[in-house]
Amino acid sequence: MTMTAWAVTVCSGLLGTLLGLILGHRLALGRDKRKEYNDIVRPLNKALEDQSIFISAVKIPDQGFDLQESDFTSLYPYLSDKKKIVLRESLKQYYDAQSTCMVIKDRKLILDKPEVLQKAVESLKTMVKLK
Repeated sequence: MTMTAWAVTVCSGLLGTLLGLILGHRLALGRDKRKEYNDIVRPLNKALEDQSIFISAVKIPDQGFDLQESDFTSLYPYLSDKKKIVLRESLKQYYDAQSTCMVIKDRKLILDKPEVLQKAVESLKTMVKLK
């Protein structure tokens, strides 16, 4: 083996190793980011699913509908600007639906228009899908 062939072999091996390291690192970062996102989304998804079940049964859970905007703020670093706007609009629709659909009569919480609240919950559920 000549010196030139040896140098080409070593350089191509080093280049392949370097590219493999860089690509592997980038894929690991993507996997970690997806895992962090899913860890945030799972409890939100569960809460929204529970609300859908309660709305379908026209039953108000004992703990009430206690989703706050602060529950969703941890998602913001993982969303594009466009999706942040859509999430804020969905949250506004959800809170508006809560205020118009939930009525207190005789110290009991009554769901007045369940379909409006269900639509708002479904809108939020599209934003908290697992990746």
